[in-house]
Amino acid sequence: MIVGAGGLGREYAWVADEMNLAADRSGTTCMPWRVLGYIDDAAEKCGMRFGRYVVHGSVEAAAKEFASQDISFAVAVGNNFLRERLARAAEALGWHPATLIHPSAIVAEGTQVGAGTYVAAGCIICPGVLVGNHVIVNTHVSVGHDSVLEDYVQVCPGARVSGGCRVGRHALLGSNASLTPRVTVGERAVVGANSHAVRNVAPGTTVMGCPARVLPGVHEASR
Repeated sequence: MIVGAGGLGREYAWVADEMNLAADRSGTTCMPWRVLGYIDDAAEKCGMRFGRYVVHGSVEAAAKEFASQDISFAVAVGNNFLRERLARAAEALGWHPATLIHPSAIVAEGTQVGAGTYVAAGCIICPGVLVGNHVIVNTHVSVGHDSVLEDYVQVCPGARVSGGCRVGRHALLGSNASLTPRVTVGERAVVGANSHAVRNVAPGTTVMGCPARVLPGVHEASR
């Protein structure tokens, strides 16, 4: 079940389908996923077909509809704080986080990728990397050796995380952002699109530019 009937949700469904196709090509008889559809609280979406799959309404409504089934889920919501709330709600129902990794992604042996995490097409995750739970690693992202992406991080398309970096819980790296080796990005911090962080980023701050500098008057993202 994919939580979030939006553009990112369609990408999650596509990756699940691609994982099934890759399994089929390899001769595996058991497919990794059977996509049941989407969950979304927006009443106007309930019952509509979104791409190939139907929107079943809220988490609670879907839980009743599929009460007899063992459900896995992935939260396709970009807001890091909302993604955590939705993941916790699904887990409270006894659902299991689904980790989706596109077959084209290169993930080094021994790398740890957490439950509920999404790794999109064209990504490279190098040796020694630890990716937490419910993280979004979007298209064409690279994560260098021995780096850490903590829980509920979002790394937007094209971002580059150099070796030995740490990205704190709920932090966001914008599209094409980059980190110098061994840089730490604090919890809830934001590195803006096309920005290059050459030094540590304090928790809850937003930095932009090349080199990235703190934006005055910018407050933390809303929970």
